[in-house]
Amino acid sequence: MVGVPPWRPFFLLAALALAMLPGPATALLIREAARGVAALVAAGTLAYAVLRAVGATVLVVLGIQTLWYARRGATGGVPGPVDEPG
Repeated sequence: MVGVPPWRPFFLLAALALAMLPGPATALLIREAARGVAALVAAGTLAYAVLRAVGATVLVVLGIQTLWYARRGATGGVPGPVDEPG
């Protein structure tokens, strides 16, 4: 590579690695979400039962969608194998 400093590839790799790391905003968001769930569970048995029911419903819907798309043969936008003539 003519005219490219020898440290540039290392800099680009380091910059890419740092860009993928979660920052303080992500940590704050996760902490606040955990506090909210903990407060909901501590609020009482009814709130905990509702939280469990909503979570179970979400999982059932995701499972049904997965089975539905698997039976239809949908690839989710990923092209399937191409048969080449010959």
